[in-house]
Amino acid sequence: MSDLSKIIENSVNREGELNEPVSIQKNEENSQKSIDISDFSFSDLVDISDLQPLVNHYSELAGCVIGILDVDNTLLASAGWQKICSYFHRLHPEERIRCTECDNFIKQNLNTENPTAYRCKNGLWDVIHPIYIGGKHLANIFFGQFFFDDEAIDISHFESQAAEYGFDKTEYIKAVQEVPVFSSKKVDTLKHFNAALAHIITKKGYTNLLLKKEKIEELKIVNKQLIESELKFRKLFEQAGVGVAQVGASTGGFLKINKKFADMLGYTIDEMLQLTFQELTHPDDLKENLHHQELLLQKKITEYSTEKRYFRKDGTIIWVMITVSPMWELEDGKEYHILIVQDITERKKIEQTLTENEAKFKELNSTKDKFFSIIAHDLKNPFTVLKGASELLSIYLEKNDLPKSKAKAEMISNASIHGYALLENLLVWAKSQTGGILFEPQKINLKNRVGESIKEVEDNARVKNIIIINEIPGNLILEVDENLLSVVFRNLITNAIKFTHHGGKIKITATTEKHLVEIAVIDTGIGIPKEHQYKLFRLDTNFSRTGTANEKSTSLGLLLCKEFIEKHKGEIWVESEENKGSEFRFTLPYIQNGSVS
Repeated sequence: MSDLSKIIENSVNREGELNEPVSIQKNEENSQKSIDISDFSFSDLVDISDLQPLVNHYSELAGCVIGILDVDNTLLASAGWQKICSYFHRLHPEERIRCTECDNFIKQNLNTENPTAYRCKNGLWDVIHPIYIGGKHLANIFFGQFFFDDEAIDISHFESQAAEYGFDKTEYIKAVQEVPVFSSKKVDTLKHFNAALAHIITKKGYTNLLLKKEKIEELKIVNKQLIESELKFRKLFEQAGVGVAQVGASTGGFLKINKKFADMLGYTIDEMLQLTFQELTHPDDLKENLHHQELLLQKKITEYSTEKRYFRKDGTIIWVMITVSPMWELEDGKEYHILIVQDITERKKIEQTLTENEAKFKELNSTKDKFFSIIAHDLKNPFTVLKGASELLSIYLEKNDLPKSKAKAEMISNASIHGYALLENLLVWAKSQTGGILFEPQKINLKNRVGESIKEVEDNARVKNIIIINEIPGNLILEVDENLLSVVFRNLITNAIKFTHHGGKIKITATTEKHLVEIAVIDTGIGIPKEHQYKLFRLDTNFSRTGTANEKSTSLGLLLCKEFIEKHKGEIWVESEENKGSEFRFTLPYIQNGSVS
């Protein structure tokens, strides 16, 4: 037995039998034997122009050379030839002879029952499968030019061969290293696929034979169905509805993508192939993404799914659900990951809407609770005082007790003032919560507006001998809703009077900076303890206390101030120190020279 025979025999023994695909093709062959095809070659029955694109895709997916030859060893369609064979072995006269000897020996000894796996004299493996049509052996399909991953590659042998045949050693060894290395499992998978593909080609050839022989019109429909099925196979990578990509495991660069993924992000396929997933990922999501990639590389996880954001080409953001799985086989010498991408932007929008609606619902509940609390407690108190004081006033007047009558009259007056102010705020607040207040900004002189607000409350200040100073610049023009702003000043100045001692001082100031004016209502009152300041301007907490003359108060006025300032795109806050006074400050848009800045 020759050396080549031993190699082939060992190859077949290593690979074992492939029963199921063979039995399928044998049954097909048996059913076709009654048809005479002596006048037809393989090229007559199968359109080679259809096979070449299929072979291209098959080679691209398999990662090795794929070829279809007729029984005369004429290459009909092929793709993916390894450099070591095409640039070295088959170009050198002596090496080409060895390759031809191997080809002829395989042709003469091809196993008609199973795929034949063989290793050439240079140590590269090929697997060849016969194609029968109408019971006649017309062609072969093969994949190969690879090493097995459990076989040591003798680099010294190839270095010696480079020297013997005068090859460029560096380029030749590089070509050796570029030869794909497959596991037995992958080879078995490709063998099954080869057998199935041979079966498909056989069926197509036989269908064409029938078209030529008997049922041309009827079998055109069958041929169309087969072509459509073949097109579906070619477009597996282009599955509708999701994006698919091959991503370099270590670099994150896109190696291959389908059109769906490119369209999802607004790029062309060629543009996407110049990018990495890191460049497209939102920075807030990148850290987690890279962490999962590292776990995949370390083989600590087998896959992962997560939600993340990508930047589209136009700069907009898209939410996606990604599933990433590793492919441990090598792609051009590099590991890669399979990325499945589903657009979930609409779902995220719905989730965001639900979250916002939930927050609004909670706020409405809080508003309702606050409303009933004020009605049940704060609004009730003034009327209780009015009822009790008026009854006593009536008694004292009958007794002609003027001092006590005067005291009760003053009590009635204070309760009326407090009740009216509370009711006014309550009505304004209720109207604002139901959308009944329009926002109608217009240009006003701020100093004049503050002056009007001071006049509304100066009687209260006079009772406590409190001085109110208007330090607003006379030429300061703002574009605001005057009605809303009057509510803000009335509440802030009233609060300042309420919590300032007899003989104190209040001043209202304004400073401008760029596009904002900062307004402050500053008093010399009792101040607010630090631990209670966070409770201001909030519905979910209640902070109220009596004034320096036992005036009643609620937090409703400050809630109105906050809401109305925010309608103007401003902010409001407090700066206060206990027993030293408070400064309520807020910002508003600033107008220069009578026009909006």
